[in-house]
Amino acid sequence: MAIRVLTRPTSHRVIASTCKPPPSLANPKLRCFSSIHSVFHRYGFPISQIPNLLSKNQFLLNSNASDIEKSLKILTSLKPSQELLVSVVSSCPSVLEFEFLKDWEMGISNVNSSMVLNVLEVSRKFSLGPETLSRCIQRLKGLGFSDGTVTRVLGGFPMVIVMDENGLGERIQFWVGIGFDTKQIDRIFNLFPSILVFGVGNKLKPLFKEFEELGFTLDATRREVVRDPSLLGSLKCRVPIKEKIYSEGAFRAGIEVKRRVDCLCRL
Repeated sequence: MAIRVLTRPTSHRVIASTCKPPPSLANPKLRCFSSIHSVFHRYGFPISQIPNLLSKNQFLLNSNASDIEKSLKILTSLKPSQELLVSVVSSCPSVLEFEFLKDWEMGISNVNSSMVLNVLEVSRKFSLGPETLSRCIQRLKGLGFSDGTVTRVLGGFPMVIVMDENGLGERIQFWVGIGFDTKQIDRIFNLFPSILVFGVGNKLKPLFKEFEELGFTLDATRREVVRDPSLLGSLKCRVPIKEKIYSEGAFRAGIEVKRRVDCLCRL
């Protein structure tokens, strides 16, 4: 016996599609955000940091993704570490402005990546061009620094490019005046570039005066400074400390000293 399956006739209706394109495709702003986000991701920026970087720097979102990629290509051509690249861009995102980098592109090959990125960061903040760096390099060489020390100074203390020429000369003259020769001065600045931030009157002279008062001869002080100039960065002059303690009167100064002594006694 044959089995027949009875089915109810169905009518076919054409249902208009209500599907919408993905927001990233429909919204130009989201599409722009997505493309720029992708560029940073391809260049190794932590995916968790990219939204914050873009939201805090509207000019990036107003930029063309291809220009940002060109800028990142220029920076990565210097072969910096990923950490350094992210650090510089995060602290000074405007270094990615393509028009700014184009002026620098021809003059930043075959050089120390750390030095160049730090100099670019300072240059962008102060709207400086490559000619400023060239003048600074010539100025440092004119003061007797070797090529290696010039690179170390620019990488370790890039603010040197905006320092007053007279201020630089005054610092070098101080070291010459207390008996350091050119080779020793070069070594000091090579090992401890940040010493450039020390003013002559408010830091260097008081420090050497204290060494003298503590009974150290100038020869002994010179030997130790040449051996390890970074020790100067760990010392504080007693005169400024005393002035700070007494700035609110003798009574409060006494209380502050007692508090510190009591703290030491509890250790």
